[in-house]
Amino acid sequence: MLHDWPREWPLFDASVPTLLLLLFASVVLYALLAELLRAVPLERWFWHPALVRFSLFVCIFAALGGWWYQ
Repeated sequence: MLHDWPREWPLFDASVPTLLLLLFASVVLYALLAELLRAVPLERWFWHPALVRFSLFVCIFAALGGWWYQ
């Protein structure tokens, strides 16, 4: 989305890739969404709840990466 923004950010004299920052943002979004989904008992409908949670995280991370690097 923001093609003129840098691909790396300076953090304590080290270059941090933008994907690492997106990873942290996706962890926060996943934690919020996971708490919301735990309030609704949907996990009993899935064969493997841990796999569903991991897939949710991957989808969030891919969506953020796709939005940022479009």
